[in-house]
Amino acid sequence: MPDKRRTKVHSPPERFSTDITPLVYDVQFPPDAPDVGFWVEWCAQIGGPVLELGCGTGRIAIPLARAGLEVVGVDVSAPMLAAARKRLAAEPPEVRARVGLVQADMRDFHLRRQVACAIIPASTFAVLLTRRDQERTLANVLSSLMDNRHLAFDVRLFDDWLSVSREPPRRRASADGSIDFTEERSFEFDPATRVLTANITYEFHRPPGLGKFTERVTGRALSQPDVEEVLESAGFVVEPVWGDYDRSSVRPDSLKIIFVARKKP
Repeated sequence: MPDKRRTKVHSPPERFSTDITPLVYDVQFPPDAPDVGFWVEWCAQIGGPVLELGCGTGRIAIPLARAGLEVVGVDVSAPMLAAARKRLAAEPPEVRARVGLVQADMRDFHLRRQVACAIIPASTFAVLLTRRDQERTLANVLSSLMDNRHLAFDVRLFDDWLSVSREPPRRRASADGSIDFTEERSFEFDPATRVLTANITYEFHRPPGLGKFTERVTGRALSQPDVEEVLESAGFVVEPVWGDYDRSSVRPDSLKIIFVARKKP
C-alpha cells in the first residue's frame, strides 16, 4: 500500500533574513555603483537630515554621512543592520555621529523627528507587494517629512525578467577576492498580482566551506502610472522622473525609473 504521507517542501529563506545576504549584497551592489553618487548628490542638494528606508549595509547611508549629512537609516533586517554597524564602526567619529540606525518595518515605523528628505534606494519600494503596503509606507514618510520637502526612490521595471524563467550563471567576486561565488537566478511571475519571485542560488568558491545556498526575493512589477497615482493619492506632488542615475529622460528601453515627489503644503 503506498505511503500517503507527504514530504514537506521547504521554501528557500527570504532574502535579508540570514547572514548570507549581507555577505553577497556589497558584491552585487558595490561601493562604486552609479546610484551611490546619485543619492549623495541629490540629498546634498535637498539638505538633511535624510531618512533612508531600506538602508541595508549602510552602502548609501555612510557616504551620505561622509558628505556631512545627518542620516536616519531604517531597515527590518537584523543581519543587514549588523553589517551596517560593523562598517560604520570603521568610520571616523564625526561620521559615526551623523548616522542613526533603526530596526523597523517601513510600513510601521514612526520617527520622533522630521527630516528634509527621504530616499528608498535599490528598488526597495517594489518589495511592497500590495497597494495597502505602499499606502502605509508613504503615510509614514509623509508624517516624517518637513513641509514642502521631498521623497525620492528608484523602481526597477523588471521588463528583462518578466519573460524569462532563468538567467545564465554569473561569477561575482569582491575587490579583494575574499568573497567569490557563482550566482544563478530563476524567476516566476504571477500576472494577476504582478508579483515576481526570484530564487537566487549561490555556489561559494570563497570563503571556503559555505557550499551552495538559495534565497528567495519577491517584488511587484510597477509601471510609471501605478507609482505616480499612489504617490498623488498619498499626498505628494510628483516632480522629476528620470530613466537613470545620470538624470536622463525615461526611454522605452529604460530598466528603471527614479521618482521625485514633494510633500503637498
